[in-house]
Amino acid sequence: MTKRDILELKRRLKKTECTFTKMSGCYVNANKEKVLTFQQDFRDLAEEEYYKYLDLANKVLSGTVGNNLLKLDFSEEAEMPLGPQQVLLGIRESNLLNEELLDTFYQHVIDNFYFTGNYLIILFRDVYDVPLKTSDNFKTGESEEVYEYILCAVCPVDLSKPALGYLQDDNRIGARIRDWVVGMPEIGFVFPLFDERSANIHSTLFYTKNTKEPHDEFMKEVLGCGLKRTTNEKKQVFKSIVLKAAPDADKGEELFTTIQGGLQEIVVREEIEETEANPEVQPLLTKESLLGLPGFVDVTEEIINKIANAWDEQLDTEDDAPVIKQMVDKKLAEKATYQEEKKSLIKENAVLREQIKIHEGIDPKSEDHEEDVILRVSDKKADEIKTQIIDGKKYILIPVEDNQKTYINGVIKE
Repeated sequence: MTKRDILELKRRLKKTECTFTKMSGCYVNANKEKVLTFQQDFRDLAEEEYYKYLDLANKVLSGTVGNNLLKLDFSEEAEMPLGPQQVLLGIRESNLLNEELLDTFYQHVIDNFYFTGNYLIILFRDVYDVPLKTSDNFKTGESEEVYEYILCAVCPVDLSKPALGYLQDDNRIGARIRDWVVGMPEIGFVFPLFDERSANIHSTLFYTKNTKEPHDEFMKEVLGCGLKRTTNEKKQVFKSIVLKAAPDADKGEELFTTIQGGLQEIVVREEIEETEANPEVQPLLTKESLLGLPGFVDVTEEIINKIANAWDEQLDTEDDAPVIKQMVDKKLAEKATYQEEKKSLIKENAVLREQIKIHEGIDPKSEDHEEDVILRVSDKKADEIKTQIIDGKKYILIPVEDNQKTYINGVIKE
């Protein structure tokens, strides 16, 4: 499954391109009771409703691959008779007309979807006559495959906010009637997966709005698929591994910031070297690439071992390894870059101060002291400098002729 596959489906969800045939749905209240079920020929919808439903379907194909959009594989049990995958196949093949299978699916969602409040389950069915593409991605008029699929959107239904409005019957301003409004999908999926422009019945494309809490129960119980972390979840686990390995919170934050700078350098280097040959291939963050970053040079062996062991336990998965680019926190990476530049400048200044001391005949190992007053005068003025106590305070006196220029902190003084 690639971003290109998803965009190909998404581009079709327009009034002039959409080929949805049927739509069915179930409205569930906060007590997990079915309030309403319905079936509808999608092409018979009124124009305003047509676009509203199309917006909901569009949302299920929106977001970032690996974060909002996840490829999930069905378990062996899910593909057994009456398993979730088999139910979805039956629903698709019946053109959303098998009420028994629809009720089975709705009830399975109601029993296993953890959600507070009312929600609407919507199923769309589509048939896409996939056009053949040439090697240069030019579409021909010939058909390569007929891709039949269902798209599901589970949308929250909330009361509109209380507000004042114009009451036409009474010709006055008053409290408007609050309606139950269908919101954008909380979760959804496309089955079967559109994988390399072909149907893959062993997988599905799962959508989640909340990438920090993506409804694992829906993946596992409703769809019968293995769990898969979103990018945001991987980020949380990654940061937790580093922070817990450090001796204290400050050291952990410092190390994590340094790591972010190292990862950003890899990303920049990869983007420079990237070719159009494999635009979908992105470098993965492995334990070896992580511990090989320059920031680990001065890290103790104890911390390194803790990170390595935690990585093996929590993030060492062959088919779900984090992508380096997705693990970068841009703000922390910028902070790390700034800190490195600051260290470099301090080091350069230290070298410069040492060279100045040598030039002035001062021991380069002598300590530097911050001075409140630094005077720089011409040689002929040096012998004229005097000190004098005035009103109990010591002053430095330098005689200045009318035609001589005096600068203080770079500003000329008349």
